[in-house]
Amino acid sequence: MQRWQRLCQKNLSLTTLALFHQHHQLDIMSHQLNANAELESLIASTRPDEVDAVAALYIALLMKIMKTPASRVNHVVVLQTILNDMKSCYARALDEDAEKELVQIIDQYGLGNLSLMAPIKLLKDHIEKRAKYNETVLSVAQTHYLSPCSMEMAVLMDSDI
Repeated sequence: MQRWQRLCQKNLSLTTLALFHQHHQLDIMSHQLNANAELESLIASTRPDEVDAVAALYIALLMKIMKTPASRVNHVVVLQTILNDMKSCYARALDEDAEKELVQIIDQYGLGNLSLMAPIKLLKDHIEKRAKYNETVLSVAQTHYLSPCSMEMAVLMDSDI
């Protein structure tokens, strides 16, 4: 994982480890819905002098989680989580028509009628319009799940997920 290697080459600290996890938590959920709690607990219980040892354990657990194939059902849960976060972050900023469209696109993806790219693109467009107004929305907008590199997205678009 290149992002992990870059993190380790730069300046691995408790803060950068927590930021790395925050940036990838939606990806983690797409593979195993409940895996975030274990990783977050690991990070939360880490003392600054334990970062290197915990980082090795963290990446081992992360790789084990990521070996579980992401499922359409898990992706739907992740997409709904993003939508619910959007609604709670800026109550009236997401109008009824936009919310209906997002729900329909997510539902159509869940039924297998659309690729994963369709709801991700629509969510990303709505989030980017509002990210500058809300720090929580900005953190969601910066997650790897909504901005994977083009090679990874091409794989997702061609898969059955």
